[in-house]
Amino acid sequence: VSAYNRRRLSDEMTYLARHDALTGLNNRAVFTDRLGQALERRRPGGLVAVLYCDLDGFKEVNDLLGHRVGDQLLALAAQRIMGCIREQDTAARLGGDEFGILLDDLTGPEQAEVIAARLLAGLGDPFDTIDGQVRVRVSIGVAFNDDPEDSAELLINSADTAMYAAKAAGKGRVELFHPDMRAAELDRLELEAALRDAVRDDLITVQYQPVVDLVTGAVDGFEALARWRDPRLGQVPPDVFIAAAERIGVIRQLGRQILARAELADDRSEEHRLNSSH
Repeated sequence: VSAYNRRRLSDEMTYLARHDALTGLNNRAVFTDRLGQALERRRPGGLVAVLYCDLDGFKEVNDLLGHRVGDQLLALAAQRIMGCIREQDTAARLGGDEFGILLDDLTGPEQAEVIAARLLAGLGDPFDTIDGQVRVRVSIGVAFNDDPEDSAELLINSADTAMYAAKAAGKGRVELFHPDMRAAELDRLELEAALRDAVRDDLITVQYQPVVDLVTGAVDGFEALARWRDPRLGQVPPDVFIAAAERIGVIRQLGRQILARAELADDRSEEHRLNSSH
């Protein structure tokens, strides 16, 4: 191998160690390092901000259109992100469909809010993919360095927490981090951990609600309703745990469990009807 090829190979390996191969953006390690440097060198009164962005609806794109379209969407989203930020800012793919943006040496929070608004608009326009136009939205969490002791990881986690608050508030919006969100984040993590265990152990139960013909009063069938009572959390409303199941990727497994229970109950009901007729 020639010296030129060795040097080129070394350069490529260095690049791949610092960048996301799919989007070309910085990776999480580089982002965290640059954020740490920005926090160390910030001038008195200067602000550092982290924007944590998550594409709303990306999972559905992957499920319905396939990973080729999903990968293309991520690459196109990265290009739009670069078009929305300043030259001195740092953008990174933090994992999956999550992106981080470091805004260094801001004079005020309004600068971060302006860039966040640009991202909402820019990522909200349709994307032209190999399978036609695809539209997604973005939820953005913003965190500022409020304390001189703030670390890079703490700031990233705070922005991530604010991003989840944006999703909980309806998606496609921006939320600024405040300390009260920390308790809500811990509650969310506790719920998701308990739900993973419940789905793994098949603990979600089914209740049956009769469907009645209002004219004749006859029972036309039964509606299967998923119910979950956790020993620590108590009775968890279906809209809460169904949304959590979608968020953590166990919704299909949960759906199969509910369907299996409903089919078993239907078989038993039919067997009882036949026995009763003899």
